[in-house]
Amino acid sequence: SPSGVTLVGTFRVERGHGWLRGLAAAVMGMPAAADSAPIRLTIAPEHDRERWTREIGSTRLVSIQWARNGLLHERFGPYRFVYRLTVDDGGLTYTQVAARFLGIPVPWPLALRTSARTRPTADGWEVESVVTAPVLGFLARYTGPVRPA
Repeated sequence: SPSGVTLVGTFRVERGHGWLRGLAAAVMGMPAAADSAPIRLTIAPEHDRERWTREIGSTRLVSIQWARNGLLHERFGPYRFVYRLTVDDGGLTYTQVAARFLGIPVPWPLALRTSARTRPTADGWEVESVVTAPVLGFLARYTGPVRPA
């Protein structure tokens, strides 16, 4: 919609084990682990882009998304993820194909990686998002339902 949309729900948030993974997730601003964290997602248009504000528990994550050359770009601060979107079974899968830090391409073996899937439900969507890092492996996952507020 021209004025944006707000979704609400509850996420299970998992974090990687070990102090180094915990530190990396904290530095990235990832939410704390929780079995049932409230989520509020606000998507607001900004010219030819969208501002996605995710409030998961007490953590606020803000990104800017836009389409370019058939791919979705998402910027979190100095980091940009580039995704190929595919539709399957009425859902959407985000497959990361590139990453940039401060505008500089990050070689794939060194790239922070994210993936996400959404699937329709009777009143909204089921969401899963996973973040991994080179060497460290699994950093965080959040899963759960969202619906229009």
